[in-house]
Amino acid sequence: GQVTYAAKANHTLVNIDLPESHFSNNFEQNIDESDWLIYPNPARNYVQLTSQNMIQDDFHILLFDALGHQLATHMQNIDLKSVRLNLNAQGIKNGSYFLIGYEKGKIVLSQTIIIE
Repeated sequence: GQVTYAAKANHTLVNIDLPESHFSNNFEQNIDESDWLIYPNPARNYVQLTSQNMIQDDFHILLFDALGHQLATHMQNIDLKSVRLNLNAQGIKNGSYFLIGYEKGKIVLSQTIIIE
């Protein structure tokens, strides 16, 4: 599926093509930002995501740059409701990025994060 984001820094639209292999045929967005706490933002070494609900086993995070290129990520489970996305080992440059979380074929989280 394709997701379009407005890049806050330069007010442009970015289209991101998500790999179909990540989603079921019934791909849909099920986003309720109030279910998630994402911190710190701006971030340096990591971004922690905490949900009000239990995070499912098939929860994954995708990180995209402003041009829509997917970046390698390493997610670490903290507990049943929190995961940490480690950034310092990824060689990610400072800037704005699009973070997408999905589980069971649905996008459950989409957020712009700033990495310093």
